[in-house]
Amino acid sequence: MTLQRSFILASIISMTATPLLADDITIPMPADTKVEHVDATYQCGQEKVTVTYINAGSVNLARLGMGDTIIVASSVIAASGAKYAGGPYVWWSKGEEAELYDVVKDPQMNTATHCSTVKG
Repeated sequence: MTLQRSFILASIISMTATPLLADDITIPMPADTKVEHVDATYQCGQEKVTVTYINAGSVNLARLGMGDTIIVASSVIAASGAKYAGGPYVWWSKGEEAELYDVVKDPQMNTATHCSTVKG
């Protein structure tokens, strides 16, 4: 299939990063692809995690903001809910809840940090 145009996921990284770290990520997509951004904030233990879900055709990403750390994760196969993997993390969301795994510290994913959506 010929890719007819590109869309820019403008400032995925720069949404909360300093301008010195900002950059754009471009992913080629067919011209008729619609892009949806969904923002959410979760309370994960003592830390807040901001998430921007980016859905565009077969491309599904989650941009996780955790303090000074920013991870762009791509969707992976999940039995239920939506599961994303990026860097050392797996983010697994279902409804208003999510689980955050650090696979470097816990390769078997036995222990997760439970996260709940922050309202308002």
